[in-house]
Amino acid sequence: MKYNIALLFDKEINKQIIKYAQKINKNFDTTSELDDKSIPHITIFKFEAEEFKEKLFFKPFNVTFSGLTLLPSKDGETWVEISVLKNKYFTEVLEKLSKLKNIKTLNEIGNNFRPHITLSKIKNKEINIKDLNYPLLRKKQVQGNLCLGEAKGKFKFNKI
Repeated sequence: MKYNIALLFDKEINKQIIKYAQKINKNFDTTSELDDKSIPHITIFKFEAEEFKEKLFFKPFNVTFSGLTLLPSKDGETWVEISVLKNKYFTEVLEKLSKLKNIKTLNEIGNNFRPHITLSKIKNKEINIKDLNYPLLRKKQVQGNLCLGEAKGKFKFNKI
């Protein structure tokens, strides 16, 4: 079974993230988008295990949103993400998780780990950056809690 350990935010921050994603959806032709039932999150660690019963504990921690990233996808579309600065705690969490026994790691760790919140996938070839401006991107510190969930369909997370 595949699992996802992710950083989740409080309801107010989630509403702001979803509102921003909906602004993008309104201004652009999108193929992937957040909606009111989505759970905005930062994937920290993806892994596969036959059975996972290990008890994990991580304290809530703050992250800093650092702007927007536009990434080309293989199909010619553009992923829109909120970039998040890596911090010392991210590194500590990843190191601890990468040492779990009887798992297969499915995501980048170390220097290749790039924390972000995926907002949308845009079909349009040209993107006017003014249409992507939003005050949420200027938030300095946002607190999140690490949660574990099965990585299939709509995520259902449990706080760890």
